[in-house]
Amino acid sequence: MKAATRKHPLPNRAEQLRQQRDDYLGEIDQLEARVPGLEAKLADLRKKVVRTNLHHIDNGSHEVMVELSNTRARINSLRGHVEEVDHSLELVEKAESASAAIAQAMEQINTEQRLQASLQVRIEQAATRSQGIQEEIAAAQSAAESAEQAAGQALAQAEDAKAEKAARTQLEKAVELALATEATIRVKRRTIETMESEAANIKQQAADSRQREQTAKAELSEALWSKYAEDWNAAAKNLANIGAHLVAADRINGGWGTHLTKLHIPLFGTQDRETLTRTEVVDASDEVSLDALLALAR
Repeated sequence: MKAATRKHPLPNRAEQLRQQRDDYLGEIDQLEARVPGLEAKLADLRKKVVRTNLHHIDNGSHEVMVELSNTRARINSLRGHVEEVDHSLELVEKAESASAAIAQAMEQINTEQRLQASLQVRIEQAATRSQGIQEEIAAAQSAAESAEQAAGQALAQAEDAKAEKAARTQLEKAVELALATEATIRVKRRTIETMESEAANIKQQAADSRQREQTAKAELSEALWSKYAEDWNAAAKNLANIGAHLVAADRINGGWGTHLTKLHIPLFGTQDRETLTRTEVVDASDEVSLDALLALAR
């Protein structure tokens, strides 16, 4: 692992990863171009092996075979590195756009929450109005029934023609009121049905809004995770850089950084497999010169 720089501005980090990937791919191309030649050379040498009764004398084919094996192993290793870099680059690119994604998600969340509050007010208003109309219906029914009952009682208690006439007039008015009340109740019940349909539509709008809010929160979570995951990686690599200098300083006095034996830091965006350990830090310390030690200390 190469010594990390002290700080990783996201655009520079992305450019570093792209360059690293290009370097890996370039080396892969060079190595793959060598493989056919090594295979042909090995096949040719194997045909020319000098043999005796007890053993054979190798004419260089073993060295070529080892070189070919190492070349193939290096190609496979580089392909793994390219895959890791691609994952890291994906995380860094997401982190680069995290601020805009966070702002967009928060705006969406706030918009949906305001809409839900407005829709809830409308739902409550519709419920209140519906309840009021129900009470009006009940009151109208009660009034009509009272009028009918009073008219019937007056008719039943009429003692002469004049009283009976007055009672019949009262009964006619009660019938007219009942008919009018019935028509009014039908209209008001239709009104309630319409309001209930509208309320159901509003509730569906509110449910859709809550779903959009949850989607926005998921996008917010992903953007925040990407941002802080890359911040973590940058901090971990900065720590690795300091650790490499620490081991290099310790080496001056004959030490080998044994105080870092428990170092184990996970890195994100690399298929959750890569970790920063003492081995990487010690390897990086090989590249730290005395001048670099002094420069970092200033």
